[in-house]
Amino acid sequence: MFNPTTDSFYFAIRAWTRCRTHPQMPQMVMKWLCNMELYAHTQNTNNTNNTTTNTTTNTTTNNELLVKPNMACYCIVMDAWAVRAGIIAKQQYYNNNQHNNNNNNNKKNSSSTSSIDETMDKVRGIFQYIKEMHNANAASSNDDNDDNVKPDTAACIVVVSTSK
Repeated sequence: MFNPTTDSFYFAIRAWTRCRTHPQMPQMVMKWLCNMELYAHTQNTNNTNNTTTNTTTNTTTNNELLVKPNMACYCIVMDAWAVRAGIIAKQQYYNNNQHNNNNNNNKKNSSSTSSIDETMDKVRGIFQYIKEMHNANAASSNDDNDDNVKPDTAACIVVVSTSK
């Protein structure tokens, strides 16, 4: 039996991001990230003994967490929500152009604009979550903390490029 790793979760998330036209794509991407976080948390709490014996080599080594959400995972989830907002914007543009071609009133669809704003709020919310998680890790006195998740340039680019 194989244990999941950060990479296996990442590729499952990435696979869902390729389903750009699926109506539930960003929700499924988010679900996989939440499952990853839950698995990492469960793995961390179940890993009370930090040593394990490899039965093939009879060596004892420190156990490292096999699953730790990283910035690539969070960025791809933010990108999934940004893609959804882009699809909504394209649909709105197409609908407005069809509307104009039929010589009807040129009113923007406020529900579509609202959907775009709500979708982009998800991107900003994930980025805020990353910042808060990084600040909590930095404030912790735990020596095991690493900079696996920190609001870096890649995350900022996703948020800035998709902001209003």
